[in-house]
Amino acid sequence: MIEELSTDGQEWKIWVDENETVAYVTTKGTFDDSTTEVRNVWKSTMGPDGWSTPVNIGEPINSGVNVWSIFVGPEGEIYVDGMREVALTHYELYVAEDDSSEPVLLGAPFNTKANEREMAFNENFLFICAQNREGGVGGYCLFYAERVK
Repeated sequence: MIEELSTDGQEWKIWVDENETVAYVTTKGTFDDSTTEVRNVWKSTMGPDGWSTPVNIGEPINSGVNVWSIFVGPEGEIYVDGMREVALTHYELYVAEDDSSEPVLLGAPFNTKANEREMAFNENFLFICAQNREGGVGGYCLFYAERVK
């Protein structure tokens, strides 16, 4: 357990940069005296004494709806999934320029009517979790696409 990044609520997803200096956590718990009924994104930085107390990144990423996962791209863009007003179905993938920008719904082929969740990628692959997406075996399945070079 990473004590500094844990609450008595429900931690769901963590993303840590390759230098292990920044961490984003999605949790239904809080790291301060606030209360919440939904999962929010919190940010922590590594210092000489370990991880700092996470800070709620606030709106517009946290908007009063569940944010289930977070992934940060190579240019600092933030990918999240959740249930927002512009949803196609129940869960969709969104991207924001940074953690203070409004998330925008990703279009097809990233989002379909299959409740896409948890996106990640690197220079070779794209990974998505989706429910009952064509080619899956039922329920939530993991999908990937290989980058054409």
